[in-house]
Amino acid sequence: YERGTLTAAPSELFFSLHFDENHSDCVLRPCAVHLLDERPDGGFGPHEFFAWRAYEKKAVYPLEALPTKKLRDAYATEAKRGPAAKAAAAREASEKERRKREETEARETARETALSADELRALVMPRRHAEVWIETRAFNR
Repeated sequence: YERGTLTAAPSELFFSLHFDENHSDCVLRPCAVHLLDERPDGGFGPHEFFAWRAYEKKAVYPLEALPTKKLRDAYATEAKRGPAAKAAAAREASEKERRKREETEARETARETALSADELRALVMPRRHAEVWIETRAFNR
């Protein structure tokens, strides 16, 4: 960093397009990396990290004000894969499941109750011709 001393929190990472290859023996356990728009106050677990800044060409930028389109696109892609996006997707899936369950319960309840006279009259079979019934004395036997 050319402008002076750069300090980082113990669990802070910097977002970058720099690519490193590490041997699989270096990976001890899974971890979560949260991409944030502003500096967090804390509250991360032992295997959780955060990034709210990015570096490119010896300069540091906040994630909300990235200088190049390439960096902004990479950040958008990674944000979609992060823990917050997965939690939102899980909430959406559980909401869909709840709505589906309620619809099923409503259908089962409707199936169990008897039809009223109005509902029976509303049932119409599709026909290609119309039938007209005229009540006469011969018809009312």
